Amino acid sequence: MSARNKNCQQLVPSLPKKRARRTFALNVEMPYWQYVWDVIHSIENDMLLVFDPEDEDALTQETNAKGEWLVNKRTTMRISIREWLCVGVQLIGEVAGDPEATRKDKENVLAYYRHNASTCLYPPDGSTPPGPVAFSGQIRLWPEAFPKDNSAKSLDSFRFIIAHELVHVFDAMRLLVPAVMNWRKVWTSILGQGTRCDLASSHYEANTGFLDAYATENELRSVAAYWPSRAKKWFNAVRRA
Repeated sequence: MSARNKNCQQLVPSLPKKRARRTFALNVEMPYWQYVWDVIHSIENDMLLVFDPEDEDALTQETNAKGEWLVNKRTTMRISIREWLCVGVQLIGEVAGDPEATRKDKENVLAYYRHNASTCLYPPDGSTPPGPVAFSGQIRLWPEAFPKDNSAKSLDSFRFIIAHELVHVFDAMRLLVPAVMNWRKVWTSILGQGTRCDLASSHYEANTGFLDAYATENELRSVAAYWPSRAKKWFNAVRRA
């Protein structure tokens, strides 16, 4: 752990920890760490709807009259984002040090959230996964994501990038948190002992696609759901950089 991160833990109120045969904790190891914590602690809507572990129809793809998929309609159980955030992401840091980092064909991407839910929760091959005890989630930022200076615009741009990636975490938590609460029930009821893993993957990807419509109203609305009074200002800063 770096000295910077030690200072971070001393200066910033710690988030709760969760235990599921392991301890989940969030570490922020990067420059401008104080602004990362500022984004987290400034969440205005701390309530997140997640799946009910007992709901066998949780992943049923319900649609409206227009035929549009109501992606999160069956997320009915309320949780506190701050209380459970450490389950969804354990590290927020720079791309440096991540051997799997690649820009692929998305040169404009400034940051990413990567997790292994498709291995430990809903594997596509039908195998029995280890469950949330093996979950790993991290947010990584490319150098271009960091503030160019200490101006309000640069810092607000940085805040929006962090908020955007955190919304990806929240979307992963919709299934992950119930799995931590009662993995046996989620595996049998929601995931049908592996028969609905493809639906779980589709659910997360649908939320991801909505959020990753960069510079659109969809992206803004996704972030504004949790930071309603700040999202527009941050959005304008990063999209007009």
